[in-house]
Amino acid sequence: MAAIAQRLALRRAEVSLGTSAAVSLAAGLAATSTVLGALAPSEERAANALVRGLLVAAPMAAGVYAARVEQHHRLARLLYATGLVAFVTTLAETGDATLYTAGRTAGWLVQLALVVLVLSYPSGRLEARADRWIGAAMGATVALFYLPTLLVAEGFPVPSPWTSCAAACPANALFVGEHQAAWVEPLLRAPGALALFAVMLAVVVRLQQRLASATNATRRLLLPVLVVGVADAVLVGVGVMAREFGGSPRPVQVVSWTLTFALPAFSLVFAAGLLRARMFGDQALRRLAHVVQHLPASGTLAPVLGEALEDPSVQILFPANVWETRWVDAAGAEVTLPRGDPTRGIHRVVEGDRLIAAITYDPHLVVRLQLLEAAGGLAAVALDNQRLTAQAEGLTREAERSRARIAASAAEERRRIERDLHDGAQQRLVALRIELGLLEELAERHPERLAERIQELERSADDALDELRALAHGVCPPLLVDRGIDEALRAAVARCKTPTTLRTTDVGRYPADVETAAYFCVLEALQNVDKHADARRAIVELDGGGAEELRFLVHDDGDGATPEALAAGAGVTNMHDRVAAVGGHLRVISAPGIGTTVRGGVPIPRGSAASAVSGLYAGRRGGPRGASGS
Repeated sequence: MAAIAQRLALRRAEVSLGTSAAVSLAAGLAATSTVLGALAPSEERAANALVRGLLVAAPMAAGVYAARVEQHHRLARLLYATGLVAFVTTLAETGDATLYTAGRTAGWLVQLALVVLVLSYPSGRLEARADRWIGAAMGATVALFYLPTLLVAEGFPVPSPWTSCAAACPANALFVGEHQAAWVEPLLRAPGALALFAVMLAVVVRLQQRLASATNATRRLLLPVLVVGVADAVLVGVGVMAREFGGSPRPVQVVSWTLTFALPAFSLVFAAGLLRARMFGDQALRRLAHVVQHLPASGTLAPVLGEALEDPSVQILFPANVWETRWVDAAGAEVTLPRGDPTRGIHRVVEGDRLIAAITYDPHLVVRLQLLEAAGGLAAVALDNQRLTAQAEGLTREAERSRARIAASAAEERRRIERDLHDGAQQRLVALRIELGLLEELAERHPERLAERIQELERSADDALDELRALAHGVCPPLLVDRGIDEALRAAVARCKTPTTLRTTDVGRYPADVETAAYFCVLEALQNVDKHADARRAIVELDGGGAEELRFLVHDDGDGATPEALAAGAGVTNMHDRVAAVGGHLRVISAPGIGTTVRGGVPIPRGSAASAVSGLYAGRRGGPRGASGS
């Protein structure tokens, strides 16, 4: 909580400094615009001065308010830029042709800025492809139909929202000809007016689409913008069309004057929406604080947070490991963190240096960063409890799956042993018993063949014994039983196709389940090296120096593998299951080009010293062996 408070304090100081500079700039520009409006040769100078000052002050003030919230900095910058361009439009109130031309040109850019503002509200980004296409269409309209008239049109059409001049206005200072060509009106101005109207209609349609798919909170935010957008589109259509195609001067002048308020109106609804979002955030925080005081049970905090934020898509995810590569939900089910997904926002809840949880939410919802941080801080204890519960449930599920795999593997192994016994040694022993029963008859009839037949039966007995030994070797190697894991691994390393070095430290004798789990994990890793790694060399390390566990490591310098390939491999799953069955741990680290490292440990039961476990293997002939290395 202290770290959160410190970050918030630093952010408030930065915002305060930037706000002071923006307010000073806005006040200066608005005052200048007001003066220019008052000096204009207009019949209503006072009203004109007020309108020109409002045209600049409104977007700048809305930008100042938006800048107070971190995720609205882009919107604030767009509003600041629009306010600056709007200030340039007030130059059209002067009698100087150059300043007048600059002011009228800036009016086209304000219209472009308005389209971008409406489509990007409230995030300040043109996030959808449709929004970017409409913004590009507006830019193309200005570039293809309006800017070229600066060179070929003798003057600017009036009346206009960007000047109070309606007659005998200054000429176009950039006009390069002597007389305006007849094709300017039909090829530039009329098509430009139609294109502008079409873009404004597209903006309205796009707002309606966003409203249809928005959450309740976002819908309340966009509805006023849609209303102003519809009014602006209608006025643009009526005013521009009437002016270009010969409407009555008085209605055109009224429409033009009304359009002057479009920018202040949009700025007002932008600021009102952000203010409403702030009030909503304060109310949501109070509701959340009231609920969190009762420490909701696992699985209930996400719905509570979603209800407080009015975002039913809110999820709370918990890291399943310290590397944040696996995540689980409140029920312990494994889920994927939506990194890089533009449709989902992610807020990390951190306490000190420890990540507690991640809150995913609808990024289009206007949620203050402070609200999420405060919500995470309030819910930190509940979230931590849920994290522990979710991790425990996840481990329980994994243990159940592991036990199921082990049981299935054991059943399959029993079936294999039964099949091998039935088809091999059992058949030989049955045949041997029958042959032994026939020896008496053979001795009576053909005594000279008795010795030869006994030798044949001895060879059959030896074959049956070899099959039984081979079968027993598949279950547990005799060398592991007799001499321990040290000697068993030396034999396994000697059989590897890849040159392998074994290093052991303080390795003695351990309980059967400890030695078996560690041995077969190392053996599986070595088989993977031979089959898949294409390695030049490998290293096996076995360390029994720790008082609590037998640690092992297998490393190769081969091709390596991706995490997806490792996760899909049955061998890695078998190794995890083996060590998990005895309470151990295993980690596989690999990447293409750097090789693979298998590192694990098997806990040693207390009091199971080497001398105390010498009898745990049935039929073990050798005594405990001390440490060795190579």
